[in-house]
Amino acid sequence: MADNITGTPEGYAPPSHALEGSLNGHNKNVGIICAKFNEKITKSLLMGAIRGLTDHGVSEDAIITHWVPGAFEVPVVAERIFPNYDALIAIATELDLPIDSHVPLSMRARVAGAQVSSIEHLRNIEM
Repeated sequence: MADNITGTPEGYAPPSHALEGSLNGHNKNVGIICAKFNEKITKSLLMGAIRGLTDHGVSEDAIITHWVPGAFEVPVVAERIFPNYDALIAIATELDLPIDSHVPLSMRARVAGAQVSSIEHLRNIEM
């Protein structure tokens, strides 16, 4: 995982009103929804997500991975498990499919489902 680039760019003026989050993940419970479709890619992304979380203090015991067949099932599972976590990460890919296949439909469903869940529960879903 790459290190963060730190420092202040020349000419930077901080905003007069700003809210800033913390990268401290101690005592946070994180749910990860990972699709099995294209699992060589999704498992690599999963490893990176877990490493990023643990690098920022999230305990491995506090990270639960939920497996789904593909991207279309992500919003369904997200809606059911969302209230149980402080944060939710969804990992899914769609590669090597003709453009007239199910890709446009599942992309719309995945994005719409995440937006509805995010608004309903007032938490972010990262995809």
